[in-house]
Amino acid sequence: MPPRPTASSLINFTSDCVCDPETVNGYRYVKLIGLWFGDCVHTPQEITSFAIGIASLVCFGVAFFPQIYLNYSRKSVEGLSFGLMVFWVFGDIGNLVGSLLTNQLPIQIWIAAYFILLDVITLLQIAWYGYLREHLGRRSPRRVEGTVGERTRLLDSSSTSSDSSGRGRRSGGGGSGSTNTVVNKLAANSVAIAVLCVCLSGIAVDAASVDMISMEDSTAPRLCDARDPVSERNYLLGCLFSWISGLLYFFSRTSQIQTNYERKSVEGVSIILFILTLSGNLFYGVQILLRGVVVNRHFWLAIFPFILGSMGTLIFDTMLIYQAWVYGGFK
Repeated sequence: MPPRPTASSLINFTSDCVCDPETVNGYRYVKLIGLWFGDCVHTPQEITSFAIGIASLVCFGVAFFPQIYLNYSRKSVEGLSFGLMVFWVFGDIGNLVGSLLTNQLPIQIWIAAYFILLDVITLLQIAWYGYLREHLGRRSPRRVEGTVGERTRLLDSSSTSSDSSGRGRRSGGGGSGSTNTVVNKLAANSVAIAVLCVCLSGIAVDAASVDMISMEDSTAPRLCDARDPVSERNYLLGCLFSWISGLLYFFSRTSQIQTNYERKSVEGVSIILFILTLSGNLFYGVQILLRGVVVNRHFWLAIFPFILGSMGTLIFDTMLIYQAWVYGGFK
């Protein structure tokens, strides 16, 4: 079973720690990894697993940058499914809360918290480029008409209604009142979800801080992979969040796949994003499997959801990359 350090190991980097046992099959634990990552790594296989986990972290860490830059350079979010972002936002929130409550590996907690930050940035881009920038800039009626059509296509694709999408493309400036109302709701929802991300992340950090304080009373060297006792209630609640997160991740790409299919285009979508997430999820799954897992109640409740949310999405990422190839996204 992979070691499950506490959230406090992500915060308390100053005090020394030890691993128990100190040696496994003649290999002593890597002290630097134990101190900074809260993980006890001994054997070459464990070191390989850790290195693959770092590769996964790097892939996830830079995956959203191409999409954020593409949105900025195009001054538009047309083509990016709003449904995809909603699934990812709540998946990341569930991942962070579930990881903290069930004391998962530090890399899982870091990835979830960092992705929430990127989610907030992307949601603010959706609100800004989808409505606020043009509304505040008081563009000319002709310019507004064209961009409303673009926003209509984005809204229609996120609601997965091909009929509405066709009407949005054909109608031009018609029905601008109802369109503006929907776009207003999109912008408001984007900002509201972004604020929700920040609030829930703050609550999660507060919970981690409480764990850290509870461990500071001990004068004995702390175990690098030590974890605080988890009540059955918090454990089951954390598992519930983990399962919700895993299912949201698993189905998240379907909205973008349908959007691409209806538009017969991947314009506005960074395929590099999905290449990196595919690589990161593959590395992440291999990392977990290399460390070895015991298939028991805890595995099905707390560990399998994360594997489902990572390796389970590989088929969908592959479909998105295939769509990019079919629709000329690699030209």
